[in-house]
Amino acid sequence: MTRKLREYAELENQLLVIDERLAECSYNVMTNLPCQSKQYARSKLAILMEMMLLLDEESAGISDRQRQLIQAQYQVSAIEHQDNISDLKEEINECVCSYWRKSGLGFSERHSILCESTCEAERRDAWEHVYPLANEVSTKYKTLVELRNENARKHGYVNFSAMKMLISGMCPDGATKLCREYLGDTEEEYTVALTEKARLLGVTKESPWNTSYLLSTGFEREHRTQLDIENAIDLVFGKLGFQLRSMPIEIELTDVPYGAVCISFRPGGKTVVLINQCGSIEDFGYTLHEVTHALQNIIIV
Repeated sequence: MTRKLREYAELENQLLVIDERLAECSYNVMTNLPCQSKQYARSKLAILMEMMLLLDEESAGISDRQRQLIQAQYQVSAIEHQDNISDLKEEINECVCSYWRKSGLGFSERHSILCESTCEAERRDAWEHVYPLANEVSTKYKTLVELRNENARKHGYVNFSAMKMLISGMCPDGATKLCREYLGDTEEEYTVALTEKARLLGVTKESPWNTSYLLSTGFEREHRTQLDIENAIDLVFGKLGFQLRSMPIEIELTDVPYGAVCISFRPGGKTVVLINQCGSIEDFGYTLHEVTHALQNIIIV
């Protein structure tokens, strides 16, 4: 068999595998709830991008910009399907499911309590089941983010978020510039501004500026403007190219874009403050995205 024939045979095999995966995606869309169909639609898009990458790009008339986007989408898909990353995501999912199986308080009961019960003790008890799992899952998600970033750097990106932002069509410099307009041009000015914001929020110097710790740290606030998660979080993640499902929690954003986000739990007035501690807008945005998904899984599972 000549080299050219071998290449065509290999291409046919690759396309066959992709075709099978596309069929599986279509099947999943038909057999899953509507709220999950977007996830499979994105998977299908990633597979189609992968197929286009395998074909002759020049004869397909793909521009340099399109080729860059296709390659980034393919690389994101490849990262997400790596064994260590997919295994970790599966482990996180099993951790959440296992936790609630043992807790004796299922989603429907918890949802009913939070939506209908006027008993503060019942509502507090329902949320107390969430906090230990939030800590455990957030640690795993931090590992997941680190793995994704490590793989993204192998492809020449600063982090995984930069790849996602490229695909969404947003220039990372745009977010950085926007934040600097509010927080200053230098790292020192940025740190000073964040420290002042933390003071205004009521976060002491002793409070660790780390999402995994802050998830378990609540404090009372007298005046809060609470927004529905669907609208509020899109103000942040919409600029980063993310779309999240509704979650039965309330979120409060500070007036500093990307500087800090407050997630406010309905019962008890507990508030979780997530503050960008390192000055990297992309890292903070993506970490916050994953932490929010952790909370989302906890609440919706």
